[in-house]
Amino acid sequence: MAAETACPPQGLRPAQAGIVLLGRPILGHAAITLVDLGARGVLRITGVGDDAAVDWQLERAHSPRTAGDTELLPYEDGLLGDLIKGDGTALLSGLTGQLAPALKRFGRGLVHDAVRRGWLRHRHPGQRTADGDRLVVAIRSFRTGLRQLKVRDGEDALASQLPYALLFGLVSWDQLPQARFAAAWIQACSSLPGWQHAEPKRPQPGEPDFTRDEWRGMGLAGAQAMLWNL
Repeated sequence: MAAETACPPQGLRPAQAGIVLLGRPILGHAAITLVDLGARGVLRITGVGDDAAVDWQLERAHSPRTAGDTELLPYEDGLLGDLIKGDGTALLSGLTGQLAPALKRFGRGLVHDAVRRGWLRHRHPGQRTADGDRLVVAIRSFRTGLRQLKVRDGEDALASQLPYALLFGLVSWDQLPQARFAAAWIQACSSLPGWQHAEPKRPQPGEPDFTRDEWRGMGLAGAQAMLWNL
């Protein structure tokens, strides 16, 4: 497998790839954004407690506007700012009152980012532009590269691309710690008002199968779509 097939096209962040595929924000997009920020070194995500009743602590590891040497995108910076005040820490179990407004702002920011970059239509943000359609082809190729890597070297080989592997349904939600955090985040958010579970649709003949994998990857109520007017 060529090395470039294991790299996201155009340096896409995982939530950007997700919204180009689906056309709308879902709970899983916020979860994989936090996992990605952890991988990039701006956020420490630590399990607290025993395996039977684990909580998750979120702690800033770098400046609020940088992840390592990479500037945060507005929707990333906004999500962190809504969850963690200043340079402090927060427990997932203690964020109940903050989750709904944080998700609303995150969803709006993610849609705005995709529209601004010309991937989704301005007046109909659920519809892709021609550039968005071309990007889907590249995202599919990237997903195929990750799948081939998994087949060749096993699921552990996807650890360095975990946020994308979660998006594409290529890794288990109950193995790696960061994947368990993503599942816990989705579970904590899934009962919030303003979200609606959308059942996955069976791909039509000839339809690219990333749709099926996307829904599988956003399992555990992760395929819940935002009802707020974005």
